[in-house]
Amino acid sequence: MKENKERDFKQLSLNISESMTTAILFSNNQIYLALLAISSFKAFKERITKLMVKL
Repeated sequence: MKENKERDFKQLSLNISESMTTAILFSNNQIYLALLAISSFKAFKERITKLMVKL
């Protein structure tokens, strides 16, 4: 069970949908922090990937 949850989390964190935008993060002028963290991770992952390609 634990391995399944870990695998699912890794798949989710590596396959963040392109539809994840800042507009989705806002509802009634409140930021959903979990979604913001996911969006930030996506940007970080893209930056790291670009840096690794340059190496």
